[in-house]
Amino acid sequence: MIWYPYEQMKTMKPPYKIVDAEGVYLYTEDNKMIDSISSWWSTIHGYKHPVITQAIKDQADKFSHVMLGGLTHDPALELSAKLAEWLPGDLDYCFFSDSGSVGVEVALKMALQYYVNQGDMERTKVLALQNAYHGDTFKAMEVGDDEDYHFILEAYGEKKYVINIPTEISALEEAFPKHHRELNCMIVEPLLQGAAGMLMYDISFLQRARELCDEYGVLLIFDEVATGFGRTGHRRGVWRQAYKSSGGVSRRADPLPPHCRRLSFRFSARRVPGGALPLVGGRRRGAAPLSGGDCCERRRADHGATSPRCRHPRHTVPSRIGADTRRRRNHHQLPESLKK
Repeated sequence: MIWYPYEQMKTMKPPYKIVDAEGVYLYTEDNKMIDSISSWWSTIHGYKHPVITQAIKDQADKFSHVMLGGLTHDPALELSAKLAEWLPGDLDYCFFSDSGSVGVEVALKMALQYYVNQGDMERTKVLALQNAYHGDTFKAMEVGDDEDYHFILEAYGEKKYVINIPTEISALEEAFPKHHRELNCMIVEPLLQGAAGMLMYDISFLQRARELCDEYGVLLIFDEVATGFGRTGHRRGVWRQAYKSSGGVSRRADPLPPHCRRLSFRFSARRVPGGALPLVGGRRRGAAPLSGGDCCERRRADHGATSPRCRHPRHTVPSRIGADTRRRRNHHQLPESLKK
């Protein structure tokens, strides 16, 4: 028996049994359906894409999975380098995980560990948004604010370590002066809260959040499982806009001064075909306190041991994939400009 997700087993309808899939279509024995949610965002280039399928087969002939604990390999190195090309400023360190929820857990643990490694044991709280959804593992549930998914946490009583605020600038400006000494990070779904009902908010909220995080020394985490890699209309536009401070060093994507680079973005396997989630942090503030220096040589960044499973089809699938590609009727035909 399978225990199906988000279903009451006693009352659920029989699920559709899929026997084949291609492009945007799912096939049962007697029906053809459009998968409008891309299997929870994991098949953004369509099912049975020949380039992706061949890449998986080729890598399986070599190895399907090798951990990154004391080992490394070209697929992980190449994917990290490609992500660094796409990201603004010095966000060029990747930590790989295996799902959206685990990616949130990793980011939240890194934020806490950053301050613990400096001897600051007071910053134990997270600033998050009302109506937020960040996954179904425990800390991801705690920072979320969705009764449909997370009602079981009511058994623990009032939240002690999370503050949820509305997506209003006035709420930001009230929360930071009041709580900044106990905050280690703020986590947001940039521009779009998908599970909450596709709720949109203005980019000015992210810009102000960026400014206040800088001012009060709070880390900022972008949860882009559902919104990243162009899904809100920009591949990097949101990052650049959110990074513009009031000082406005426009020639750089990340205008923050050297001492306050932020651990800022996480990405999901649901956007990078192949299965591994890269968590991306900056050199100066995001990575150093976790991996080097006198304050943390005794303390490893133990956030899991999962590494990319197989050679990512990113290496053979065009790297500049956008909405235009996903809209093409024949998903096998990619424009030459995207094949570089």
